This record gives sequence, structure tokens and C-alpha cells, in this order.
Amino acid sequence: MISLTTKNMREIAKKLEMTVREGKHTNARFEVNGIVVASTCWPHGKKDIPKGTANKILKHQLLLDTQTEASALRDCDMKREDYIEHLIRKRILER
Repeated sequence: MISLTTKNMREIAKKLEMTVREGKHTNARFEVNGIVVASTCWPHGKKDIPKGTANKILKHQLLLDTQTEASALRDCDMKREDYIEHLIRKRILER
């Protein structure tokens, strides 16, 4: 998968309008109509997130399947509405 930094994760959370809470780690939840659809967390600081952890965040927690989807989310090509459409295509959300 792609590389991620804590700054990338903050930008993704902001772009997707995720609910963010600070604690031991930064926790973020993606909600649609009051229902938590995806959630993730990442460490504090200004550092690279280890590749294995970045892969788990993108694939298992944010439900992205391909390098292209992950890059689009990180590089600001994918917006909240696009992400919702992605989740509908995966049959995680219904219209």
C-alpha cells in the first residue's frame, strides 16, 4: 500500500468530515446519518506511520481495496461524497 503520515491522516479525517477525538492515540469515526460506518486511529506526532499499520488503516479500517483508492483518498482526489459512493458499491451502505 501507500505511505501515510500522521499529517495525511489528519487531512483525510478533515476531508471525510470524520469525528475526531484525542486520547492516547487520535481516534476518528466516519458517520453517515448518525451511524458509525468506519473508524480508525493513529499515533500522535509528526511521523511516518509504519507500512503495516498504514495498510491496516486503509484496507481494514477505511475499507479501501486498491492502491488507486488509497492514493486518491490521501492525495485529495476522493471527497466525502466519493467515499460514500465507494461504500455503496461495496454494499456497506445502501442508497
